[in-house]
Amino acid sequence: MDDEFLDPNDYYAEQDENRASDFGINGGASQENLHRSVGWLAAFLLLSAIVWMYSSPNWFSSSNSGVVEPNESMIVASERPRSNIVSNKLEEITGLSLPDSMDWRKQEEIAANRSAVEDFRTKLESISTIGTANTEQLLALQAKTQDLLTSKAGAKIGADSKYVEQYIALREKIEKLTVSIPVADEFASDMLALLNRVKAAGDTSYAPQQFVTTRANEYQKELQEKTAELKRYDVAVDRLVATTRGLVGEFPLESAVNSLLERESSDLAETLSKALKETKRIKNAELVRATQNKIAAEFDLKIEKGKVETAKVIAKQKDLVLSAAKRRLELEFNRDRNDINAYLIPFISEGRNLRGNAAGKGPASFSAIQKKGALENTAEGLASLSMTAKNGRPLGGFPEINIMAHMITNNSTPGSYHNTPKYRGIEAYLEKAQSLLNKYGPLMVEKGLLAE
Repeated sequence: MDDEFLDPNDYYAEQDENRASDFGINGGASQENLHRSVGWLAAFLLLSAIVWMYSSPNWFSSSNSGVVEPNESMIVASERPRSNIVSNKLEEITGLSLPDSMDWRKQEEIAANRSAVEDFRTKLESISTIGTANTEQLLALQAKTQDLLTSKAGAKIGADSKYVEQYIALREKIEKLTVSIPVADEFASDMLALLNRVKAAGDTSYAPQQFVTTRANEYQKELQEKTAELKRYDVAVDRLVATTRGLVGEFPLESAVNSLLERESSDLAETLSKALKETKRIKNAELVRATQNKIAAEFDLKIEKGKVETAKVIAKQKDLVLSAAKRRLELEFNRDRNDINAYLIPFISEGRNLRGNAAGKGPASFSAIQKKGALENTAEGLASLSMTAKNGRPLGGFPEINIMAHMITNNSTPGSYHNTPKYRGIEAYLEKAQSLLNKYGPLMVEKGLLAE
């Protein structure tokens, strides 16, 4: 063999021609057709053989003249970059080229960042969507409540003052509802704008930080809770309409509402006015009797008798005042009945614990709740109320977490772990439940909603 430079590509090209010629002689036309049908398979096998042979340090081939010894030219050829040789051979056979090497870890990081960004974008869009939907739902609920004032269904509510009072209470609560969180809307808008800038810049290294995803989760949960609250009031309005469906209403609900409010205001004003006049009259009578007592001792007995009578009158007037105050409390109780049923489920539900001196099964004892210190308007009192609610009865919407005093005192401290909307929301819930118990506790005992 000559010592000239040996190109492996030329050598294998020659071998390919020899093999093709031998194959055509021995196999005939049928073998040639088979070869064409599996052409891509043959190309793949050939490529595999080339990669294997060029990866071996002492590659060789056989021919009719015997073993080919590697000479200097072949050694020079073998020192060429094997990746280039294989790539060139692949491109020669298939017209394709091997891809450049890739940083797979980098690609994995990019994919993870892209997924995190898309998840974050979805959550931000959810915040905006829920906020808008809540606002629309509140407007629809207010319109539904307002329409009852003049509708046939509303007239049926107006047929019974008990249901009129319930309607007034619902309307007042619905008018005070807040279903949006402006700071959440602003947060979502700002973060979506940031994500759009990141996307426009083609920056694949960005991923949202933990604190912003946590904030988004909190806002989303708060808005979902407001959605649930809206639903509860919507269901309450529908239930009131369904309850009064069988009544006969002769006048619009608006007339019944105005009449009830005017009558209550008038009755209360009249009661207070009478009580003030009578108190003034008694004081004048006492002054006259006192003067008479100074003038003549013989009137002592009459004066003493007058004092007794005056005391009776005063006691009667006190009863009138207390009666008026209790009537007012009854009205406010009826208006807050929905809140009582919602916030005080752990105390008004049936159970055997926290019963005080009461026997058997029933609601919790008001005096037992007081002894726990759960009605004190302090952080410790709220913490005690949180623990007292876990008495074996259903919790309803009552916070399941056991709140400690320091969680309440620190929920507005900058940098504190408990300085989050979650803990501030729990504090507000506990304050609401505590205020209802303090205001209506004795009346609830009278009505059997709480044990003594």
